[in-house]
Amino acid sequence: MLHMTLRALALSCSLSTLVASAQTPICAIQGAGATSPYVGQSVTTTGIVTAAFQGTGTLQGFYLEDPNCDGLITTSNGIFVYSTSITNVGVGDRMQVTGTVVEYQGLTEINNISGVAVLGTGTVTPTDITLPIASVSDWERYEGMLLRFPGTMTVADNEDWIQYGQLLMAPARLWQPTNNTDPNDVIASGNSSTGNTNVGAINAAAALNARNSILLDDGRTNSYPTPIPWMGPQGTLRCGSTVNNLTGVLHYSYNAYRIQPAGTIPLVHAVRPEPPDVGGNIVIASYNVHNYWSSLGGFGAANAGEWDRQRTKLVAALVLMDADAFVLCELQNNDIAWVDLIDALNAAYGSTVYLGIEDNAGFGTKSAIFYKQGSLAPVTPLYSLYNSTFERAHITQGFELTSNGARFLLSSLHFHSKLCDNATGDNLDQDDGQGCYNARRRDQANALVTYGQASDPPRGSMHNWSWVISIPTTRRIRWM
Repeated sequence: MLHMTLRALALSCSLSTLVASAQTPICAIQGAGATSPYVGQSVTTTGIVTAAFQGTGTLQGFYLEDPNCDGLITTSNGIFVYSTSITNVGVGDRMQVTGTVVEYQGLTEINNISGVAVLGTGTVTPTDITLPIASVSDWERYEGMLLRFPGTMTVADNEDWIQYGQLLMAPARLWQPTNNTDPNDVIASGNSSTGNTNVGAINAAAALNARNSILLDDGRTNSYPTPIPWMGPQGTLRCGSTVNNLTGVLHYSYNAYRIQPAGTIPLVHAVRPEPPDVGGNIVIASYNVHNYWSSLGGFGAANAGEWDRQRTKLVAALVLMDADAFVLCELQNNDIAWVDLIDALNAAYGSTVYLGIEDNAGFGTKSAIFYKQGSLAPVTPLYSLYNSTFERAHITQGFELTSNGARFLLSSLHFHSKLCDNATGDNLDQDDGQGCYNARRRDQANALVTYGQASDPPRGSMHNWSWVISIPTTRRIRWM
């Protein structure tokens, strides 16, 4: 009893006063809807701590759960308690808290804490969740609760891992619905670009992906967390990595439900496979450099430090690919960004290994070709396709291999993005899985086909040449 009194005093509260306060069960505070019926009211409630995140840069609070609340599946037994001053909470503490109920960005929580006491200890058995859930809205009934996903969960997306410390987890790898289903054609071999034959199937697949996945967060609130969570032995974290019996508390923030870890995440890292040996004499790679801009604070890096980090990452990747030619897209449309990048790349090699070819036509971003002057020699003018159909120039360069005299054409490819800015008419999202500006991308594809079939350059008298058209993603091929 002396220990509990000392803990209560350390938490700056009166234990006797709190114990005598009227209780509002956690499940009643949560209610059966998305918004608590007690918003704005002061409540006193009791539960067992299932996870705690304390200190600057964290969620700064802890989760309470009452496993014997009301037994109803529609009301959550858990809740988040926000406090920057309570810093010695332990998992397993049975606590009584008095504070104000608020809805913070869609999360029901208790803040403005006026009293807190440790009443003893207890345990909470995680609630098992099997994916897919019946409806995304069903996550609300588990908000704040300790959950477990029995079996294996797989990293399906790591796009926000570095910046936000979060991963998309699912029972297996997820695929974009349009990867397997053409929204326009009944059969996959069709080539129609209009119609909505399979839109229902696309939307059903997208809905299934949403019900069959959950974000795993790192319990922190700062961008670019240091150290980066769950880093693997190869210095990265690959999709396909797995976790057995993923366990954590269900949180809601930034318009998404997410699991905050309750203890260590036993991540088993997928190993980077060795590149296949497909023969050939040269390596060509395409790379979207994600807005490599010398103008800071706009579409690219926010400041010099971020630009340095972006440059370091890109150069390391380019050196490892060691391609004879790179087609790079999303460089800023000036003569500063691409020169800065190629200078840094050559500096990493210790000599002028690569030369650059580019065209400033268009606006915003552009593409450029970096090629090894020791293995390739330009043998045509630089051809540029840029008109009202395109946002940026599509460039084509003819090269000859210095080793055997073989010749080929290398072209950039960078269609309109799926952002919906200023979209109208057919360029609006048609709710068929292809996003905004699909009509414009189709027009651009047709224009490139026409361009490639024309008797004028770049093909013209070079119809017997090989023609390599880059794909705007990270891709490495060995060829010729």
